[in-house]
Amino acid sequence: MLSELRRRGVKAAAFKPIACGAGGRRDAEIYAELMNREQPLDALNPIYLRRPLAPSVVARLEGKRIDLRKVFASYKLLVARYDVVLIEGAGGLLVPIKHNYFVADLARDLGLPVLIVARLGLGTINHTLLTVRQARAMGLHVCGIVLNDIVGGKHGPSREDEYRGDSKTVRRAATRCCAAREARCGEGGTRDLPEVGPAALTRLRCRCRL
Repeated sequence: MLSELRRRGVKAAAFKPIACGAGGRRDAEIYAELMNREQPLDALNPIYLRRPLAPSVVARLEGKRIDLRKVFASYKLLVARYDVVLIEGAGGLLVPIKHNYFVADLARDLGLPVLIVARLGLGTINHTLLTVRQARAMGLHVCGIVLNDIVGGKHGPSREDEYRGDSKTVRRAATRCCAAREARCGEGGTRDLPEVGPAALTRLRCRCRL
């Protein structure tokens, strides 16, 4: 998305607030390259922990304190300088960053809409809808869902049909999920979840977590 947005002339950046593991900073390094090294790596990834575990667990094992002020400062810098900022999470909405503080809480505190990216494959419908429900339960706005083909290449007709079926099922079920919650809260109906791609992001000028 970052590459496509910049190709279209959008002043865009990507942000990885927290990274863990030996290769955990690779995403931020890719972002830095796509952004022509306009920002230092520490601005794109302010918190880096070396073990491939949840941030709260690694911080305890390494005797470190996760200072969220660094995240907020870097985010403030990026949104002041770029029209679109894509923010990547760390493993999922309920990954613990600190005691009783999760990735979803960080998205909420930054005031971010959530763009859910799910791999295509067995279990896609289930874990995608669970993520939608959890996001909505925590007061987050789901601005779209991307079903990502991480294998790539051409698939046989049966696989293509499965993928199209998954996409339609997720879209319908996620919309019903949101509508049911809004009805319970007395907020009325809801619109279909939007399809989100680079063009849509350009139009919306939204700052999303991937």
